Amino acid sequence: MAVDLTVTGTVRARGIFGFASVRGVLSLGDGMLSWVVNDSRECGAYVLTSEEGQVRFSARYLIDNQEQVDWTGVIDGESVSDVRIVWTRVEGDFIHDLFLPEQVTLEFTPDRG
Repeated sequence: MAVDLTVTGTVRARGIFGFASVRGVLSLGDGMLSWVVNDSRECGAYVLTSEEGQVRFSARYLIDNQEQVDWTGVIDGESVSDVRIVWTRVEGDFIHDLFLPEQVTLEFTPDRG
């Protein structure tokens, strides 16, 4: 199954850490998931699976300091839903270490309209 999808929206951490959101663009195409915020781009290969009539995607890639990011969600026509991002941190950044747990769960909310 080929996918070519670009969705703008916001990412916000779950729970007490979700006091601010970040706007960006999520793209799925040519086997790669990319997340772009301003001039910053992260990307990794994604896998599609079919479950109970839904097309689900998942991607795992490494960012700075060998930290891991896992994306999962549902492709629903021309958008996405139930998108969750799990950021597994590596200790070493004093500010993040002070305030954040080892794993931070975030949610992507697509723009409506």
